[in-house]
Amino acid sequence: MSKKKVVIYTDGNKQIGMGHVMRMLSLADGFRSVDKNDTDVVFFLRSSNALDTVLERGYGAVTLEVPANAEQETSTELTILRELLEDLKEEQILFLTDSYEVDAAFISGLREKIEQSPVLSAKKVTIASMDDTMDVIFPSDVVINYNLYGADWDYKRHYEAYPKTRFLLGSAYAPLRKQFVPSEGGKGSQSGQKHILFMSGGADPLHMTVAFLKRWIQEETSFQKACHLTLLCGKFNGDMEEIRTLADKHDVSVLQDVSEMADVLKRQDLVISAAGSSLYELCALGIPAITYITADNQRFAATAFAEKTGMLHAGNFEAEPDATMEHLLSGIRDYLTDEQDDTKSKYRQLAERMHALCDGQGAQRLAGELIRIMEEG
Repeated sequence: MSKKKVVIYTDGNKQIGMGHVMRMLSLADGFRSVDKNDTDVVFFLRSSNALDTVLERGYGAVTLEVPANAEQETSTELTILRELLEDLKEEQILFLTDSYEVDAAFISGLREKIEQSPVLSAKKVTIASMDDTMDVIFPSDVVINYNLYGADWDYKRHYEAYPKTRFLLGSAYAPLRKQFVPSEGGKGSQSGQKHILFMSGGADPLHMTVAFLKRWIQEETSFQKACHLTLLCGKFNGDMEEIRTLADKHDVSVLQDVSEMADVLKRQDLVISAAGSSLYELCALGIPAITYITADNQRFAATAFAEKTGMLHAGNFEAEPDATMEHLLSGIRDYLTDEQDDTKSKYRQLAERMHALCDGQGAQRLAGELIRIMEEG
């Protein structure tokens, strides 16, 4: 069996957070798990912001560093990508994109560069693209949407112009970190207090964590005594000084840039999370959640989880910050009241419905399917 190279083209920074990078790192682990000896993974990063994170996980990485407002930026970037791909020694290459900067013109331009290259045209190059919104029709060989709603969308009809495109759809392909596989489920807190975790992603450009903390502090003392709040902040959160100062005064725990995420989640009774990949991790562990959105592209996931599991969707913090905050706190009150009835707890039923959606094997499953497609050509 010939050696294969998986090239992951993605990025993370203060503006977009680290979601794309983290889910691609999970998929990279999946490739290592299913085909360690014959498949090598390397990251092509649009900037150096996420470089340390990738290197710390043991993967090779190259940064393109194309200036954001450079003239003919895409053309320049595609030329750089062609040169980098030509330097790869492997005969089978998977080029996997996970970036909202990638559009149909980018994929078409990349194909043209590959076809024009004597080196690359002699190799087997497969192009795959991650998709969350179906806003772009990618002329790729494979399109992946692992979201809960992915399997419900009529991709074949939208891709009639590309009948050879293959689709990997639905939460069975959700790429979770290997620490979630296999899952023993959440154990929750072992004390009388309920442990509640609030998380807002890698960057938190809307400053939602500090806003939630301030609103939490305003709540009555009895409410706070019933719970212990932990704030999980991302690598690029710019409000850490204020968050830590307030948290220290009000017995709130603060974590930042956690690596062993599963260990943290298993200690929680309820998690408040944006509608991203973390919801699938919570599903694998069977931990109830309340969700919200901070960007329009998260609305599909929030709606799907609400419809399929009964999870509370608290709203869009970017569009309606006050209403979303009130819905979150109302959901916490509802949870505390609900937990007093052990026999009819709707949040425990929610956790069971969530757990049924995701078995934690998505990264290995997705990697295995992509390898099969590479080999078939």
